[in-house]
Amino acid sequence: MNRGILILKLFCLLSSSALGQNPEPFKRGEWLRYQISYTILDLAEVVFEVKDTSDSLDYEIEVKGKTVDMLSWFYDADYKYLSFMDKKKNISNRSVRKIVENGAIMINRDITFDQDKGTATVLDNLAKKDTIIDIISNKTQDIVSMFYHVRLQDLSPMEVKDTLSVPLFIDKKMFNLKLILQAIEDVKTSFGYIPCYKFFAWEETGSLLRNGNTLTIWISKDDNKIPIKSEITIFLGSVKLMLNGFKKLQNPIYFRKE
Repeated sequence: MNRGILILKLFCLLSSSALGQNPEPFKRGEWLRYQISYTILDLAEVVFEVKDTSDSLDYEIEVKGKTVDMLSWFYDADYKYLSFMDKKKNISNRSVRKIVENGAIMINRDITFDQDKGTATVLDNLAKKDTIIDIISNKTQDIVSMFYHVRLQDLSPMEVKDTLSVPLFIDKKMFNLKLILQAIEDVKTSFGYIPCYKFFAWEETGSLLRNGNTLTIWISKDDNKIPIKSEITIFLGSVKLMLNGFKKLQNPIYFRKE
């Protein structure tokens, strides 16, 4: 009898522990596609993909962007970004960035982070030189790993005005980015409406978002925590990035039609 009660208690304990765990928000093979537009003009398409990699210690996240056909006859741009993110620490280990405009390579950079030593080694493949730069945190993210780092956080306890801090390294500079929860609201997409966390991005020095420009990010309020939409306000309008395709999600996603 006592043994049966003990087994029952153990079962309940294990069950409650399992139910309390947050499911992983993404997996290898996840594919997200976004349309970039300025006011009513479509500019480019961008695809984020969590790749299969032989290094089981890192997530390899590939981002590819290209201008739409209508624009490519006078301005053709290809963008590729690779981010290698440590699975256990959820930090960036390395990032590779290459931009080609009208057939000419404009940027070709490889950045290796030594988070323990507090340095980032920036290899400029065009200038054939590298630069070692101090970083302010051992939890530094690149521009791509930042989004996946946020997705790995437990957002459910957050209330309006709560803040996420993200040490961010872009273009040889460190920024202390803060994401402030503004609201929970429905976002209209081509698939229907979906509840989202609405975050306002703020950076204390003002050198990342200049001249009054603002950045707002909407992240799905579900177990996937997908960036559904982002919007940067600039002079005479705004640049929007909107989800318009997805495959191989880790968890179910639901859109409301009305």
